[in-house]
Amino acid sequence: MRKFFQSTTGRRLSYLSALWFSVFLAAKVFPHTQSEDHPLLVKVKAYRQANAAYDSTQARALLAKGAACWYEKKEGPGSPIKPGGKGPWSDWDEYFKGSAQIESYQIDSSQVTLRLMEINDFYRLIERGRAPVNLTYYFDAHEKITGILVFSAGEKKVDRFDEFKKWGEKNRPDNLKYLMPEGEVIPMPDRAKKWREVLNEWRRSVGLAVIE
Repeated sequence: MRKFFQSTTGRRLSYLSALWFSVFLAAKVFPHTQSEDHPLLVKVKAYRQANAAYDSTQARALLAKGAACWYEKKEGPGSPIKPGGKGPWSDWDEYFKGSAQIESYQIDSSQVTLRLMEINDFYRLIERGRAPVNLTYYFDAHEKITGILVFSAGEKKVDRFDEFKKWGEKNRPDNLKYLMPEGEVIPMPDRAKKWREVLNEWRRSVGLAVIE
């Protein structure tokens, strides 16, 4: 997703669809100008609900054959969508109690763009508030989803993660190296518990409340 903290949602389509997970152009926010009963929006919500329930049968029924996903730009063939499946982001999101709510949407003739606001314990641990996550769903003439684009909002994220990293480099270099190989966050369940442990240690050191 990308550098994880440049776009913490970059490569989590299945999970963003399950929760979670996406993003609107730059700082543009689309108001609710169309009915929530619009058939394309109803299908998007049904697809997201099916993914959240890991219902591959229902999710697959809403997808066109060969449906793909893209990140940041809709270029090339994209990556195949695996409907209703539980992927590597799922356990991370569940551990950190991730949730996302639709803040606004835009419906065009054959596509729906959602702006989601996501929050989880990882964000809380680094003192980041809700973050925008944006998705565009593309439809064919039969109202089947042909693809999904995840793209960043371009909004500056405000948190204390850099402060934590400086503390970690000085006080817990081995832990930081394990948690951030090559300088990136690895959203894997076997690291999630360690992330909470080390971040809470940092929080104690700077007088912040522990988040369990």
